[in-house]
Amino acid sequence: MKVAANSNVRRLVKAAADSQSASTESDVATPVSPPVKKAKLDPRAASLKFLSNASGPSQHVDEFDRYLATPVDDRTDVLRYWKDNASQLPCVAEVARKFLSVPATSTASERQFSASGRVVTKLRSRLEAERVETLVFLYQNM
Repeated sequence: MKVAANSNVRRLVKAAADSQSASTESDVATPVSPPVKKAKLDPRAASLKFLSNASGPSQHVDEFDRYLATPVDDRTDVLRYWKDNASQLPCVAEVARKFLSVPATSTASERQFSASGRVVTKLRSRLEAERVETLVFLYQNM
């Protein structure tokens, strides 16, 4: 289960990295001002620049591994952690932002409990589970 969760998060981080690189490429394709001329590089420096760009695609994997390697404190405020570390782990922070925005509770489940509380009273405490489900369903859909 843990391995499947890790691989799923790695896939989500890779997708976030791909979408970030696509958005920066589209920004580069339509410049606002004319591009500044760059000085010619020494061939050795150009090859080093090429090598540094070659390690870019695996950056998101390293980023997720760095996140997993950070020590965990039970008293850490999750929202503050991501606010402080979003610049260091941008792809993982994007995935975290996506899932932390989902509320922890659901009003639908609260409504179900309230409806079942109105159906099962002191006088109707011996109803079978199937009957309670049917009555709650009917109560909710009337």
